[in-house]
Amino acid sequence: MRECGGCTACCEGWLGSKIVGMRPGVPCRHQSQSGCSIYDERPHNPCVTFRCVWLQDSTGLDDSMRPDKCGAIIRESTWKNWSKLAIVPAGVKIPDATLERIRQYADQRGLPYSWGERAEDFRNDDAVKMLAAGPDEFVAQVKWDFSDEDFFELK
Repeated sequence: MRECGGCTACCEGWLGSKIVGMRPGVPCRHQSQSGCSIYDERPHNPCVTFRCVWLQDSTGLDDSMRPDKCGAIIRESTWKNWSKLAIVPAGVKIPDATLERIRQYADQRGLPYSWGERAEDFRNDDAVKMLAAGPDEFVAQVKWDFSDEDFFELK
């Protein structure tokens, strides 16, 4: 089983959690220079339970797809009865090469996927442009029914 190691992309606030006070642009209040300052007492949800796709050895993603290396946090989720991948940029935008590798990965598994892009002058309250790939019905639902909370919030 893989471990996060030096990757702290989810703790940097690219994902949100009201429990630990983080949201895009605002890191977890417990993040320190040496990692999590409350690691042994960290909350079960989301800190212990969250596992990005890269942490799951069975996915076949190599080390270059670790979130801090590829610029994206990939997670599997269910949304409106769709099994899908949600790709959250660890920064403003997912690098093009990473998005292409994710497209290939999603195609191999037959999964639709959604991702977001932030404005270049991103502030933590800015809206995110939502994008999606997959069946037409999925893409249309993402366009009209997806909220930032569906995408970024760890539940």
